[in-house]
Amino acid sequence: MIRTLAVAFLAYLAAAIPGRAAADDIAVLQKAIEAQYARLDAAMKRKDPSPFAAVAASDIRFVHAGDKEWDLAQWTARWRQTTAALETLAIRSILESVAIEAGTVRAVVRRTLGGTLKKEGSITKIRDEETRHDTWVRVGTEWHLRFAVTVHGKTWLNGRLTADNAGVPPLQPAHRDAIVGELRARAIPVKTVKAGAGFDDLAALDGIVGDTRIVALGEATHGTAESFRMKHRLFEYLVEKKGFTVLAFEANWPGDVEFLDRHIKTGTGSAHPAPGAWRTEEVRDLIEWMRAYNSAPGRAKMLSFSGFNIHGSESAAQCVIEAFGRLGTSEAEIVRRHYAGTRVLPFFYGLPDDERERLRGSAAAALARVESQREALLRILTPAEYRRVRQCATVVVQATLEMREQAMAENIKWLAEVAFPDEKIVLWAHNFHVTAAPHQPGLVPMGHYLRQAFGDRMRLLGFAFDRGEVRVFERGKSGPSPIKVVAAAPNSAEAVLRSAGLPRFILDLRSVPAEGPLGTWLAKPQLLRNLDWVYDPEDSRYVRMVLSQAFDALVFIEESTATVALK
Repeated sequence: MIRTLAVAFLAYLAAAIPGRAAADDIAVLQKAIEAQYARLDAAMKRKDPSPFAAVAASDIRFVHAGDKEWDLAQWTARWRQTTAALETLAIRSILESVAIEAGTVRAVVRRTLGGTLKKEGSITKIRDEETRHDTWVRVGTEWHLRFAVTVHGKTWLNGRLTADNAGVPPLQPAHRDAIVGELRARAIPVKTVKAGAGFDDLAALDGIVGDTRIVALGEATHGTAESFRMKHRLFEYLVEKKGFTVLAFEANWPGDVEFLDRHIKTGTGSAHPAPGAWRTEEVRDLIEWMRAYNSAPGRAKMLSFSGFNIHGSESAAQCVIEAFGRLGTSEAEIVRRHYAGTRVLPFFYGLPDDERERLRGSAAAALARVESQREALLRILTPAEYRRVRQCATVVVQATLEMREQAMAENIKWLAEVAFPDEKIVLWAHNFHVTAAPHQPGLVPMGHYLRQAFGDRMRLLGFAFDRGEVRVFERGKSGPSPIKVVAAAPNSAEAVLRSAGLPRFILDLRSVPAEGPLGTWLAKPQLLRNLDWVYDPEDSRYVRMVLSQAFDALVFIEESTATVALK
């Protein structure tokens, strides 16, 4: 077993101080690290990755091309699976450079793997090359590997290139220091995420929000308590100081949100949100604040609660059926037949193509019937009730088209133009939806469509955090629970943001000069952490986006704690 770095490595690092090392000391250090990698190569050639455990930090992470991240157990399992079928295996790591910075050692390594796979009489030659940026940290008196970041990986099968994945490398120290220096000068410190703490530290938001009509608040996860509390506090500010009156969640419409709207306006029913990511003490506290605000005498305008997601197709269909039921049993039955099978929407759950087409056609026919029977419906419905029924029918059609991002943007336009035409609206959703910048091939996010529709009349605020716990619905488990999230990878945007040394801050991206170090960094694709509500350890942990295009401002909260589920 390998217990520590080579003796020369330890001797040098024990005496090292931050700063530039002498050339002869660097040479000693490089030889020590080369010896360490040679030992690891020899062990892995035997298909035995266990020596990594002796030199791994407790929170070690392997980051592949910047988008996927594994702990030691996950990486070991993947390595064993990958190499199990190989008849021959050769590995060589070449150390290209080392550097010492503030008590850490950074090593750039180029690793080559070659092997042969024999299956059913045929032989496949495999070659894999990766360039990796490794970070070593002191743990007690020893040094351990904390990050192994693959910034470029290539794979060949029988001499043919089959994979070429490039990631974002960590910044060089001097470049990062220039970026962080400007970031620290421009950051707006936030004293607390707790609502009811006043708005003195949020005064700078006046310059960000201005007279815009829509403000979208993102979140890096659906299970970070600090993000929920901060969004509650920002909503209070937007209500009290900027005249906003509507809060719309990334939640199903109409069923999941209308009962909460009735509660905050009348006090009837419960303040408990519907099951899922929002059923938390943090969101309940927000709902109760809205109810208390509406209960105070002399309000010129009451607060409203709404939603814009399309997963509530069953409640939307029932809304249309009930409206036609007021015309007569036969009319309701016609619409009910149109909506047969809508319980499987919007994901179709493996339905064959012909069944999908049937559902699409039936939903479209129901919407057409709402429009053709407009005059009859208006004899029994108010104009506002008819508009609601037509939107319900539209939501069911949207659920059949599998165009969620565009559909949610269209529903927000409906809220702004039809449901709340003279009111200012706050949106609550994941960064994944709020961003205006594409971050997945073939996917245009909701924020992009909203930017096209509202232009400078809206602001997009993204959220980021570095480490802690978040509450997620882990795939394969019975229910949501907290998971630990280690510090963000050194090649991520969060690694730069945490270097500002501020536990909480807001950065106005619109005000950053494009030609400076920070502006140049913001204008290039960066990795931003992205954890969905349904969590799979094998999923990508980051998305790549140009932050200056993605958001108008960024809210950074260094440490996350998990949201608290309601009983």
